[in-house]
Amino acid sequence: MNAIIIYENIKKIVRIRNNPSSAAEKNLLYIQEIGMLPSEQASSVCYNKFNSYMILLIHDGEGIIEYDGLEYSVKKGQCVFIDCSREHYYKCCSDNPWAVSWFNFNGFSAKFYFSEFTKKNRFIFTPSSFEVIEKIFKEMLSLNSYRSEQKEILNNKYITDILSIFITEFCVGEEKNITSKVKSIKSYIDLHFTEDITLDSLAEFFFINKFYISREFKKYYKITVFQYIMDKRMQLAKKLLIQTKKSIEEIAIESGFHGQNYFSRRFKMYEGISCLAYRKKHKVS
Repeated sequence: MNAIIIYENIKKIVRIRNNPSSAAEKNLLYIQEIGMLPSEQASSVCYNKFNSYMILLIHDGEGIIEYDGLEYSVKKGQCVFIDCSREHYYKCCSDNPWAVSWFNFNGFSAKFYFSEFTKKNRFIFTPSSFEVIEKIFKEMLSLNSYRSEQKEILNNKYITDILSIFITEFCVGEEKNITSKVKSIKSYIDLHFTEDITLDSLAEFFFINKFYISREFKKYYKITVFQYIMDKRMQLAKKLLIQTKKSIEEIAIESGFHGQNYFSRRFKMYEGISCLAYRKKHKVS
């Protein structure tokens, strides 16, 4: 069904539409539309009904979601995940207007993710890692603002990253007693372990004392932040050694290490053998 979209008094809304390639439609999760609505647009109203899934992030204020004939209140820090083929309607509260961002997507595994998420018959939740989701969304919005040959591949990655956070945090329910901030930090590391992450950078990003991060992370995960990052990098490096023909230097950089020599020393300490010996040992004939 064609989309029916109504906007009132819209001046500063950011809205980008994409037409996926046939390859993306068959093999990837792809963006159909992505946008942001600032709180200044208090009178904005939107109604949709079409073949798509939508994730809505509420950055500030409050709003109303009507879905399957029922009305729900949503507020800052919450996320909404709905099937747009069902009747739905959403608007901000006039006395506390929201600032929101959203993206509509579809693809070969979209229905699976939605089914997993809605097993508990809920489509609104408050993720402890909201800041991480916001950061991924900003990267995705920036990506879709210009032409890029890798846009569809990267969109697939970003959507999967967000959906993975949704499923693991909301549905799996592991680590129930872990504080929300520590879970957010772990989620951030899982997405960015190949980047230059330090306790200082984590403390700055999450506005938490670095000694608190170090203590609480070790307390709940039985491993230090540094060891966890190193484990993630090593797992990726071993996968690349076995599954690709990339050079040791390329693998070192792609896995997040500062140079081939440092990577080689760390790998031997970690596995007890050199990178080349590991590749030869596990070579698939």
